[in-house]
Amino acid sequence: MWWWMACTATTGGDLAIDPPDPPTPVAAPAPVASGEPADAALAKADRLVDEARGRLQARMITELNTRGPSEALSTCSIEAQALTAPAEPDPGARVGRSSLRLRNPANAAPPWVEAWLQTQGERPVAGVEGIHRIEDTPEGRVARVLAPIGTMEPCLRCHGDPATLDAEVVAKLHERYPEDRATGYAVGDLRGALWAEVPVTQ
Repeated sequence: MWWWMACTATTGGDLAIDPPDPPTPVAAPAPVASGEPADAALAKADRLVDEARGRLQARMITELNTRGPSEALSTCSIEAQALTAPAEPDPGARVGRSSLRLRNPANAAPPWVEAWLQTQGERPVAGVEGIHRIEDTPEGRVARVLAPIGTMEPCLRCHGDPATLDAEVVAKLHERYPEDRATGYAVGDLRGALWAEVPVTQ
């Protein structure tokens, strides 16, 4: 479901959850100094994350309000990948969403996002920090932005305890995502991440 795209850690801070101990830092390339091209790439990555979140949230709200969770799930399986992608072609830029518990295999994380997910583990979203930095890679300098996603109450309609899910939702999950792992969450859990990366060009 798209709701988890909108439930980022910026809202998770309002949840009544005691902050956990800080996680072990992600083993990632050391950040490099930014400059004008790097700042522009970071700004673009920020924009891509915000735009993807906005498109997914707007579509999800419309579907939930007009058609209900089971039909929204059907639309999600058809449209979500296109809604996450940049609205306009942007050579070199990549945008995605991922989780330790994947629903759609197409959302498998790139290594740097997977490293972040593994380091955070299964935990409350409160206190979790994302990524906003420039890194040196074998392909050159890259701006990387990652926003944590928290679980809110509406997310539970498709991502909650399997025993409490609506029968139509369960049937649609079996039909659309036979290897689904994205259930069993509670309000306040870390659900995954929305991410973007943009090459730094001169």
